[in-house]
Amino acid sequence: MTTTQQNKAQTFLSPYQGPMNVLMAPETVPLTELQALAINRVSFGPFLFMGCLGRLSRLLDGCVVCQTEACFDEDSLSGKDIEPYLDQGRE
Repeated sequence: MTTTQQNKAQTFLSPYQGPMNVLMAPETVPLTELQALAINRVSFGPFLFMGCLGRLSRLLDGCVVCQTEACFDEDSLSGKDIEPYLDQGRE
């Protein structure tokens, strides 16, 4: 983000006292720059879903080709690998 862009963003954001949320997109500035602008929530919107759906589609295409469950072993995470991503508490 250029200095001019950062100044424009700060001018736009300055009247707002509450939390500011933004939608992350391919052209969005890095998270560190958003943090410097006091952006406290970033939504990845449909991009995370589209990435996961693309990966799932490629995985299933591989299963059709190999005709066995072995295609799941290549990039699959174990339960222990997944555990840090799971919230053990109540929401």
